[in-house]
Amino acid sequence: MKKRQLFNYTFNDLRSPSPAPSLEQLLSTAIQHHQRGNTGQAEQIYRHILQVQPKHSYAMNLLGVLLSQKGDHKEGGKLITKAIKIDPDVPDYHKNLGLALLQQEKLEEAAREFQKATQLNPRFANAWLSLGNVMTYLTKPREAIEAYQRVLEIDPDYLPALNNLGNLYREAGMYEERPWTC
Repeated sequence: MKKRQLFNYTFNDLRSPSPAPSLEQLLSTAIQHHQRGNTGQAEQIYRHILQVQPKHSYAMNLLGVLLSQKGDHKEGGKLITKAIKIDPDVPDYHKNLGLALLQQEKLEEAAREFQKATQLNPRFANAWLSLGNVMTYLTKPREAIEAYQRVLEIDPDYLPALNNLGNLYREAGMYEERPWTC
């Protein structure tokens, strides 16, 4: 006598749940949300990463940047400062802290952070540009000019530096100075 099969097993229904994403995968997802302007989702993921790994300096820095971009420059700056205490040799952290300080009108402190970023990475054009900008705000044209010239040594076509340097030369009446070649 033949036995009848009463059930047809389908293994698709019995599959195991997919593994939880790694912190690096979560961070990548948070960065994508952040770049797309989905700040609520990005913030939630950054905070989750920091709950799991409280000394994750990169997530801490990015959460600080996000908060500063949302207008909470003080809290953003605090988080970026914590990231720097964990990992002090990351130029981006110092530049980001400088931007948060600049938004709080703490110009001298911002300048120190931009300088630190350029010391850590002398080819960090954006940090040199930020240093030139803050020196302009501090009415230190010579230092601003030097910073913009450093940008142009790194990238001769960096338009914001060319523009800002040209404006400084014009304001100083230095019409013979040219940061470009024709």
